[in-house]
Amino acid sequence: MRKTSKLLIFVAILVMAVGLGALVGAESATPNLNIEYVNLSFSDNIWLKYAVPYDETSTIKLLVWDAPQSEYLYGTQAYELEYEEIQEINGADYLVFNFKKQAAKQMYDYVYARAYTNQGSEKVYGNLNKYNVVEYAYKVLGKTSAGINDNKARALASAVLEYGATAQTYLNYKTDTLANADFYQVKLEGGALVLDTCNHGLYLAGTEVEITAPATNENGDAFTNWTDSTGNIVATTPDATITVGEANEVYTANYGSSTPVVTTYKVTFTDWDGIVLKEQEVNSGDSATPPANPSREGYAFAGWDGNYTNVTADVTITAKYTLSVDDFAVIFDSVTASSGDTVDVTVRILNNPGVASMGLNVKYNSDLTLTSISFNSAMGGVFTQPPLTNNPVKLNWYSALSNVEGDYLFVTLTFKISDSAEPGRKIIVATYDPDDVYNIDEDNLDLTVVNGYVTVK
Repeated sequence: MRKTSKLLIFVAILVMAVGLGALVGAESATPNLNIEYVNLSFSDNIWLKYAVPYDETSTIKLLVWDAPQSEYLYGTQAYELEYEEIQEINGADYLVFNFKKQAAKQMYDYVYARAYTNQGSEKVYGNLNKYNVVEYAYKVLGKTSAGINDNKARALASAVLEYGATAQTYLNYKTDTLANADFYQVKLEGGALVLDTCNHGLYLAGTEVEITAPATNENGDAFTNWTDSTGNIVATTPDATITVGEANEVYTANYGSSTPVVTTYKVTFTDWDGIVLKEQEVNSGDSATPPANPSREGYAFAGWDGNYTNVTADVTITAKYTLSVDDFAVIFDSVTASSGDTVDVTVRILNNPGVASMGLNVKYNSDLTLTSISFNSAMGGVFTQPPLTNNPVKLNWYSALSNVEGDYLFVTLTFKISDSAEPGRKIIVATYDPDDVYNIDEDNLDLTVVNGYVTVK
């Protein structure tokens, strides 16, 4: 058998060696059956390449599974591979096995592999290796490890993920987990994933993952809790479900009497006007549950502004809206500024059916001081300038000759924000008397008022 001398450069992380225990039988020493390197081969296909230490006294083969198993033993495998070459890696000889059954659409699909050999009538196994193409790319890109300082390799890894996602979309294959999505690593110390009995995996944020640990450890100590990497308790039973956050995380099974301190944070959900819709205390790293979708006249609910998953600090989440008005309406636009600033709040007329008179009563937060009112002269007609010190202030306009048709900027209100204003939303609310809004025929017009606010940062 000819041994190649070409050095195989592996980018992937060295897989932790697992001891094989005592010798089996008396014929010979058990060879090292651990998969110590795993990589990809980019040629006509994308291959998973496995490297197992070479032992000239043993016949070593590789078992491969393409789905999780309760036990990874001979006879349950989907494939059995023989090595294709011997290569030198970092000064040592390795058997190299190539698994060529991964299609482009399967880059997120995990492959499970372990080497075995026969010693007498017994089969001896090496470590179980769990791997997929996404995991390889994440290690190259530094998303789950330090990454590599090779821009070409990093660009290739990113392109591979895009290629895989495109194949999934085209073939409609597991499109809920596209290869180019954002995955986060879960690692377990002292326990395993219920799904495949392994201790790691990449998941989308929000995924619920079942984990398990022994009821007692090797010293006979009873299980106490699961903790995250900051020492916060995430579960108090060996069998638990965790929700994946937007960060890589290590969960540790603890035994004995020590109890880490639980850190909790408050998540506050507010409506557009600052009204609190829900408050919830969550453990560090957990996710809050938003309230029922709120409503706002003239707007459509558009989700929540802020992150309420993997909570690691007190946070306020605010309802978002998009303008959704089909009827005659007055819209107060909203602005964001700092305490002490001067801001302009514009008031617009939309879906105007033809109006000859409009009167609005505008009430504004006490942290706002009205410094000027600028009516839009392009509308024509007559504007009445009210005293700036009034709160509410009455905005009056009328046209004595004809209806004004079309959408207009109606007025601009300029406010000075108090130097002592606390962060938050300072509401501007308008009401009207139906007799103050009519057309040239003196027919009253129904008007939708969409209120605004000044958000102080």
